[in-house]
Amino acid sequence: MQSNNFAREKEVETHMKEYETLRAEIGFRLDAQSQLANIALLLLGGITTISVALFSLNAGTLKLTIPPIYLIFTLLIFALLFTSLALAFLRQQVELGRLATYCHQFIRPRVGELLGLGTADSILQWDHWHAKQAVPSNTFHRFVASVFMFSQLAVMVIPALVTLLVSASIYISSFPILPDYLDKWIALGLLFFDLGYLALLVPCGQSALRAFTEIGSSLEFSLLRSKRK
Repeated sequence: MQSNNFAREKEVETHMKEYETLRAEIGFRLDAQSQLANIALLLLGGITTISVALFSLNAGTLKLTIPPIYLIFTLLIFALLFTSLALAFLRQQVELGRLATYCHQFIRPRVGELLGLGTADSILQWDHWHAKQAVPSNTFHRFVASVFMFSQLAVMVIPALVTLLVSASIYISSFPILPDYLDKWIALGLLFFDLGYLALLVPCGQSALRAFTEIGSSLEFSLLRSKRK
């Protein structure tokens, strides 16, 4: 009996150490998201500075100091960078959901079982509580929570969208739709690539929301199963 109790205590200790390690990784990924947002702000400041330097005031009108094709390339590269930051941010969000789901679905029930609890729903509830707050059942509150969850994405998605729209408008107003030189073909191809790349944010954002929704669904299932018993 004592050996069984010792083995149970050691397993609980092992699971709690694993839980602490995963919680530390969650903190690391949250910090990574903040760093991505800071990088986006730096890029935003950089593109603002470059935009001011590329225009000169002559006779009361703003004139571009470089050929339009170079400005288009610059804007498209910035759009690519902003979109990459947004996708990296969402990747961190998906991993956060997976980490929280693992803690909730695997570590918490096993620790409750080893401690002899009839149900594990009274221990290690932070991940579930946080997910329920982040993704509430009410439609309006869910919308507000989603806005809060992805508010940091605004400094990445909005500049990416604006730079794409500006580059597209400059291209349409400066060149024919069908390019006549190689550099314009490259610019047009990069524009369509950036548009498709930006569109990937929609399914990636849905995956990030679903990663947290699964935590709440798993608890509802476990509660229903315990009531049936």
